Amino acid sequence: MVFENSNKLLKESPTEKMTDSEPDPTKSSVAGVERDGGVQFDHVHREEFQGEVKDTNVFRDNLGRLYYEINKYGADQMFLAKILKGIMPVSDVVYNSGKFLSYKMPVASISKDAGQMNFQERVDVHNLVLSYVFNDTDHHGLTGRNMNVSGNAFGLFDAHLFSRFWDLWNTREYIRTHQDRYDLINKHVKILCLGILTELHRMFGGEDGLAHMHAILDHIKKVSSEVPTTILNAPGSNEEEKTRSFRDEVLKRVAHLENIIKYNQ
Repeated sequence: MVFENSNKLLKESPTEKMTDSEPDPTKSSVAGVERDGGVQFDHVHREEFQGEVKDTNVFRDNLGRLYYEINKYGADQMFLAKILKGIMPVSDVVYNSGKFLSYKMPVASISKDAGQMNFQERVDVHNLVLSYVFNDTDHHGLTGRNMNVSGNAFGLFDAHLFSRFWDLWNTREYIRTHQDRYDLINKHVKILCLGILTELHRMFGGEDGLAHMHAILDHIKKVSSEVPTTILNAPGSNEEEKTRSFRDEVLKRVAHLENIIKYNQ
């Protein structure tokens, strides 16, 4: 397999105590953070990107791990992080004291996961899946946009654009327009991309997959009392129907992208 379970990508150490290695929709990879007092304010992080200055509150847990406050669509970002848990290197999102927080993963310990693929190819594959399947289009390796990078390893964060999942867009037109960004005839790109898509289909296909998605949503509601806008905006008259609509749309986009990758010569 060209990628590994993301929970296995983080090495255990005195400051990085992980939970069980198998994906669990009701947990995050960082344990104990969602209890009262699990994190404390530490400092304000200021960064400038393309002339825009952004201040972010940063929190720290009792093991020294850092968490950045999420100001946009926190429930949606937690939803996507848990969907991709074990499939792609997306930062965990947790909830504490009325705040959604993004865990700053130690990306230096993340597996290189791709054999002969270079860094930019790997970033492009992950950005392609996030863009095409989940409508989250702003993770770019050359600019460092919404990515933590250490050497040849990276972790993805800030998935607020996922909240526009239901925006009307032509996915095939997206591929055509961005053809120069994705080397779709590259054998290594095709293998990694198809591997990720296969895992998404395996994780969410059938009634077990739907139950898995419900478990993710139940956890988000339990800790935050919020429902992701992605589910609220989905077709259907109740949460059961809306969740099924969302799941079915994800699998439809997965199948479309699989066909594009397989038959792009």
